[in-house]
Amino acid sequence: MVKDVQTSQGHLTAKVDHLMRVSGSSCGEVELPEDVQFPLTSLQQVDALEEQLKDDTLKHLIVSYLAVVLYLTLVKKFVLPYMKYRPS
Repeated sequence: MVKDVQTSQGHLTAKVDHLMRVSGSSCGEVELPEDVQFPLTSLQQVDALEEQLKDDTLKHLIVSYLAVVLYLTLVKKFVLPYMKYRPS
């Protein structure tokens, strides 16, 4: 099972790294504009975000931001617990 988690984590890391290279961002550089807030809590916010996503630059920024959030979430959920309880 640990081997499967390591393999999956490796594949996900490669995919996130690819997204980061394509978007030209790195983990430390990705920030959202102040007018883009997650989570969206109303249909008006969804409509506003849809309108903003017509701007390709903002769309790439949001994709990069979400890729970083996904990557950090996966690391916290799958990698750190394994490292914490890893036998010496």
